[in-house]
Amino acid sequence: MQLVKIYDLGDLEVLNRYTNSGPISDFCVINKPGGRRKILMCDGTREMSFLESSKKTPQIISVWSLKSFAFEANHTYLILQTLDLVVIVYALVDNTFVDRSDMMNGFKYGVTTVYYQLCSYRQFAQVCTEGSVRLLNSKTGVLKHSWNPGSPISCASATNKQILLAIGNHLVYLEVGVGQLIEHKRVQLDRDIDCLDISPLGCENLYFSQLAAVGTWKETKFRFVRFQG
Repeated sequence: MQLVKIYDLGDLEVLNRYTNSGPISDFCVINKPGGRRKILMCDGTREMSFLESSKKTPQIISVWSLKSFAFEANHTYLILQTLDLVVIVYALVDNTFVDRSDMMNGFKYGVTTVYYQLCSYRQFAQVCTEGSVRLLNSKTGVLKHSWNPGSPISCASATNKQILLAIGNHLVYLEVGVGQLIEHKRVQLDRDIDCLDISPLGCENLYFSQLAAVGTWKETKFRFVRFQG
């Protein structure tokens, strides 16, 4: 696996190379003395499989790149989530990523985050599994609104003006306004929700999606749910 930099004229520069031990069939996280954590991974297949111990800092598990507004050419922020539930926010300044975690006070730190999204009106949305959706100014990082369903959120998907959440076997549909999150609809399914996607299809309005694709546990199919019209 390689980390590459893409230049304006399409040239590529390899910045780093990483060993690919995949496929990873299973893994677990082990707590170590002193607050450290260690990952044990079962790598490879059949006779070529082996148990590998990987200890890295800061142990990144999720990454998001965000623009500060919709029509910006480049991504401004890089957000990292670690195993220790630390959220690290980097801003791109003169082609260098600078830690801006202390300036983005509207983000909730120390919790697992399942989704970040740049929304309309220059706002960021942060969806936390412990049961909150936070809306903050994308430039100053100031919290503008917090919406709490009262139950854990398992997964989420969003467009610039819509946020779709999975809470057990319920879908919750929100719309993004200026400094506010508005709940418009709830749909109950017959099974707990495993994954979902509300990305616009084809030439549809890029800010609104008519349909959401939803997958549930113990099924080998997905269904479409309509929220608009």
